[in-house]
Amino acid sequence: MGTPELERKVIEELNLIKKQLGEIREHMVDVDTILTWEESDLLKASFQNEAEDKLKSLKKLEEEMGLNKNHESDIFEIFLDEDSQSFLEESNLYTDYRTMEITNKLTTDPLPLGAKRIIESKEKLFRLRAGHYRFLYRINFEKNKIIVLKIEHLKRTYC
Repeated sequence: MGTPELERKVIEELNLIKKQLGEIREHMVDVDTILTWEESDLLKASFQNEAEDKLKSLKKLEEEMGLNKNHESDIFEIFLDEDSQSFLEESNLYTDYRTMEITNKLTTDPLPLGAKRIIESKEKLFRLRAGHYRFLYRINFEKNKIIVLKIEHLKRTYC
């Protein structure tokens, strides 16, 4: 065992490192609150797609998949933008059901635990990590509407 003087120095050094890590953590930016260039373009396109009626409602997608869901308690209506629709078209059945389950929860709770507001956007734009997926969506509280801009698997996000 070391001398008491050496032990004291090690403890002081560890406390200093602990303090510095706390300061670093305090000043770190959460990547989930930042909008990428690609996502910024998706946001602009989303408004255009909405105006051109290119969004697909979650209800319609469920009907196409043969799912009979009761939407009576829904507060918000969910719409999928073109990128989200493409994700689901290219995915497997398990992914479809899993992502739709998560998306369905947004109909009654548009800001679940873990949803983060995109800080530089003047829109009500949020990112949510749920399960193995990451969602980017905007909320129109006046029309009780949620538009899912992007769904992606986390392994693709953090490569």
